[in-house]
Amino acid sequence: MAEATTKTYDVAIIGGGINGVGVARDCAMRGLSTILFEKNDLCAGSTGACSGMIHGGPRYLETERETTRKSCEDSGAIQRIAPNLLFRIPILIPVMQQDPKIYMEMVETFCTAYDSFSAIKGGKPHVRLNRAEVQALDPGFSKDIVGAVSMDEWGTDPFRLVILTAKSAVASGAEIVVPAKVQEVVTENGKVKGVKVARDGHGVEFVSAKTVINLGGPWAPFIDSKKTRSIQMRPSKGVHLVLDRRIVNVSLVCKAIDGRESVFILPHEHTTIIGTTDDDYYGHPDRVTITQDEVGYLMQAVHRYFPDLHEYRIMRAFVGIRPTVYGWGMSESSLSRDHEIYDHKNDGADGLYSMIGGKLAAYRLMAEEMTDKICKRLARKESCRTHLESLPGCTTEMPWIEEARRTGVDPLTVRRLFFRHGSEAHKILEAARKDPELRQTLCECDQVLAAEVEYCVREEWAKNLGDVRRRTRLGMGPCQSCRCANQTALFMGRLFNWNASEVDQASQDFVARRFRGNLPVLFGEQVKQEEYARALHLYSTGEGHGDL
Repeated sequence: MAEATTKTYDVAIIGGGINGVGVARDCAMRGLSTILFEKNDLCAGSTGACSGMIHGGPRYLETERETTRKSCEDSGAIQRIAPNLLFRIPILIPVMQQDPKIYMEMVETFCTAYDSFSAIKGGKPHVRLNRAEVQALDPGFSKDIVGAVSMDEWGTDPFRLVILTAKSAVASGAEIVVPAKVQEVVTENGKVKGVKVARDGHGVEFVSAKTVINLGGPWAPFIDSKKTRSIQMRPSKGVHLVLDRRIVNVSLVCKAIDGRESVFILPHEHTTIIGTTDDDYYGHPDRVTITQDEVGYLMQAVHRYFPDLHEYRIMRAFVGIRPTVYGWGMSESSLSRDHEIYDHKNDGADGLYSMIGGKLAAYRLMAEEMTDKICKRLARKESCRTHLESLPGCTTEMPWIEEARRTGVDPLTVRRLFFRHGSEAHKILEAARKDPELRQTLCECDQVLAAEVEYCVREEWAKNLGDVRRRTRLGMGPCQSCRCANQTALFMGRLFNWNASEVDQASQDFVARRFRGNLPVLFGEQVKQEEYARALHLYSTGEGHGDL
């Protein structure tokens, strides 16, 4: 085993989801020497499998008012530090003809209570709508909806939120190493000394650290399991479906057949997301799969409120595991969405901490609490500033029309670049203006320029097509990578000096990974659509010319 460095870090972090990069940013901004290890890619786990809602969690209002308050407070903070990454999501809680007459009053009373948090999350107060007003919003809604009450929430691109938080951490002095798998938390006489890390091309290295923070999400109990044995978690499986277009412009809360009110139909960018399920999961997070029963459960819930759902193409399904705090004697959807910090001193690892649970909307406050604990241990007195300083490039100024005119790049492409990168979009657009090759559109579904891919490779740790997807949405549109995989692999091959075999393998691997998400929704006419898409991919690689 090699010594990675003679330096001893104040903090070594395991996990590159929103909690990992959030803690790395806070630690680095307080002057702690910080290094983060992620075994796959940033946002490749649970954070990347969420719905992207930065909401207060109104369904926790009755039993976990403090969780709702924290989420609303942090929603307001995220809006201030990353304004270009957020967008409003009007949500309707519908009242059906079959519901008890008192149900409308119950829903409005609930939303009135939730309005008390509107100021801290930048939300608008609720509105009561009658049948005609609901139908005017979207004629596709069921005629059995006799009214609704609105809520005002926020959505984001969780991938970009993680990447920009990581970049902010690095700008403050943190080091981020991907991919790098922590194999062991090293202790001596019951005290943490550092970690053993396996990196491609480097073998196993020892990295010295005063403290280690385990932020592996659902993988947390599997990281050096003897030293993390006190973690109590009740992992929950969440499945989402993605439609190939926006079929609604407002979100709708749908009651499922079992009475749960945790299924949403949600407009997101130019797609529609349906989710989520909430079921106990007892397997390993690396081996989670999606069943057609879960797909049917979600479709049935939404179909009651949106009868024409079957006319639209479901592109794919995706799944994640929530690292939910343990609870006994309650349903999965009733489990706490608060978080818990573990000190593993009694597990024989003084200086090792783990944090599980929580919500995307509260990640910054969770990171602050974790960093406060580390600072206290290391006798540091610096206070949190993560709510005061914007993430890199984040701004409310997005002169996309002017930039489109100046650079000759399509206005919609420019607008999406500003959404994803903020003021950093200027660098990408300038590169595209100067170099015709970089002006090439590699993914037409999501307007991904070659210049953006080059920027993600150079500035954002992207090493393969999957990494680029998480940073740009490449391959996430209707073609599901079949039209863009080959030309993107060719372009990245030039950046990384791949040979022809490596280029072909990169393209095939990317399409195969996307197909795994398509498989659970392949039934009826969607089988034909998938075959057509795969034929397009073969045609783009030159393998299908004889058959078309």
